[in-house]
Amino acid sequence: MPRRIVIAGGGVSGLVTAYRLLCDPDLFAKSPTQPDDANAIDLATFRSDLELVLLEPNPDLGGNIRTEERDGFRVEWGPNGFLDNAPETPRLVRQLGIGERLLPAADAAGKRFIFVRGALRPVPLKPPAFLFSDLLSPAGRLRVLREPFIPARPDPKETVFAFAARRIGTEAARVLVDSMVSGVYAGNSEELELGSCFPKLYDLEREHGGLIRGMIALQKAKRAAQKAEGTARKVGSAAGPGGVLTSFDHGMQVLVAALTEKLQAAGARLETGAAVTNLEQAPGRGWSIELRRSGGASTETERITCDAVVLATPPGVAARLLRTHAAAASEALAAIPGSPMVVVGLGFDPAHLPAPLDGFGFLVPRAQGVRSLGVLWDSSIYSGRAPKGQVLLRAMIGGARDPEVVGWSDAQLLAQIAADLRTTMQITATPRQVWVFRHPQGIPQYTRGHADRLTAIDRATADLPGLFLTGNGYRGVSVNHCVEQSIPVARRIARHVGAR
Repeated sequence: MPRRIVIAGGGVSGLVTAYRLLCDPDLFAKSPTQPDDANAIDLATFRSDLELVLLEPNPDLGGNIRTEERDGFRVEWGPNGFLDNAPETPRLVRQLGIGERLLPAADAAGKRFIFVRGALRPVPLKPPAFLFSDLLSPAGRLRVLREPFIPARPDPKETVFAFAARRIGTEAARVLVDSMVSGVYAGNSEELELGSCFPKLYDLEREHGGLIRGMIALQKAKRAAQKAEGTARKVGSAAGPGGVLTSFDHGMQVLVAALTEKLQAAGARLETGAAVTNLEQAPGRGWSIELRRSGGASTETERITCDAVVLATPPGVAARLLRTHAAAASEALAAIPGSPMVVVGLGFDPAHLPAPLDGFGFLVPRAQGVRSLGVLWDSSIYSGRAPKGQVLLRAMIGGARDPEVVGWSDAQLLAQIAADLRTTMQITATPRQVWVFRHPQGIPQYTRGHADRLTAIDRATADLPGLFLTGNGYRGVSVNHCVEQSIPVARRIARHVGAR
């Protein structure tokens, strides 16, 4: 009987974990983020009689990563790229053979804006520019300059807003940090936990006493490393902190398609429209799984056994499946909320815009008379996102502070977005094309107590051999985080199943 692994969830975490288990020749190799594994197993023997089943309840694989093409437009449902400074994602891209399809963001993506006090104001990229920027009031700028003299009080459980207000002042926290949190998490900075959401900021204070001191130290270290290596890579890029925002020639769907192709070629069983509805421990085999297939008006169920089950689902789904097996884990999982949001794509004739779009787009702090979280100028970020002579924007609305908009009708959403574009960009024209993508579960929120919840989950599931959790609900929401976390998860699964 072949050893069987079932992965519930076909988003990027589930797909990449499946790829690691079936295809990655370097699963146990040492990498910049993963030390070599003293308990490595022989992959050829492990894979010789392995059956991998991946089940996705939705009609398509990829989760929130999906690129829709229509009339020459390429519109992303969710993430529009990844920063190339995290080594595991570029390494995965090379393994998949799609490196030549990488598409770095244009230089214009370095120009970012925040809508505050009735106008789009550029985010200063260098300290001298910050001194003369009107993004903050003179008093707000002076308060930021005091940051190196603020005593260090590192606390990973502090909220992101409290940390920012303490170090750079309340005004900068509301304008700069609140906007950043909206862009990354669509979240509430007064609820999110610093050490879980932005561990590097926490580390800067813990290791260097503050943000400015820490950033100076990091820049010196990077320059020294570059000099030693003889490289000319930028210390940082306007397109991202220390990296360049990168996608693919036909959008992020290229990554999903490449993973799917590799898994199918390796013999994986990939099923869409198939949801795991129940888990039971199976004596002698690990787990018994009940799955439900939906097809039109009919549904059918099947029960299969496996040596390991991987829940690459949103935390709330994992909470329901574990309710009878690990009550403490289920309770902690259920306490990890999502921030429902809507992404609205808008195709315009540039002649209908007040000015050419030159930049990445803009974010909106609270209390600015605008309901949208921000607008990305996608056709300025990447080439090929709109047909020649057209412009593509993507507006984000909803989030942790405004979850009800996910239930609005298309007409309500478009009316609000139109009002926000009039206020922020003086756009009065009607878009030629419109796309509305709803994300009811949205982005997981690492609210206060998140680290403690992860500890409780790990402790409660330790007595459930063959059960593994992965996904963006735990230790990072970005594509890079999901790719990086797939390695230790796949190593643990391989060792467990290999031993059986």
